[in-house]
Amino acid sequence: MKMLILTAALVAPLLFASPLMAAPAAALSGAAAAKASEGIFVPPAATFPRARQKRTAILAVRKEGLQLRAADGGKLTEAHRAYLQAKLDSVLVGNY
Repeated sequence: MKMLILTAALVAPLLFASPLMAAPAAALSGAAAAKASEGIFVPPAATFPRARQKRTAILAVRKEGLQLRAADGGKLTEAHRAYLQAKLDSVLVGNY
């Protein structure tokens, strides 16, 4: 019984390995492909910092919208609504 538990403990990480670790070098960018060919794993998630920046910018627009709504007495004016929509569209396109 102990042997079965020991074997299961040793084999489990191999069964549940991430598919990202098996990414072919051709699917990675130039520098990442060179490192991958050397056996160094580089995750293809280099866009995470940009996603975090985008989320932060969207939350900033939301915060500003809530402040404007409070200043307008509970309902946004059409001018403030248009301003916030233009700002949100800009963030969604990638200008932040």
